[in-house]
Amino acid sequence: MSGRTGRALAEFAAGADLIVIGAHHRAAHLASGMGAFAMDCVRHAKCPVAVVPEHA
Repeated sequence: MSGRTGRALAEFAAGADLIVIGAHHRAAHLASGMGAFAMDCVRHAKCPVAVVPEHA
């Protein structure tokens, strides 16, 4: 698979019920935006994506 890693993960997990990824930001910072990997994954996923902040 080539391309951005978030999109590649979303494509690989096409048959999944849920994708769970970790975030380097705390919950307060996630409210203002996510990084490129998380956004790519959320944008291309065919299932729900849970982004778990560090120290949740």
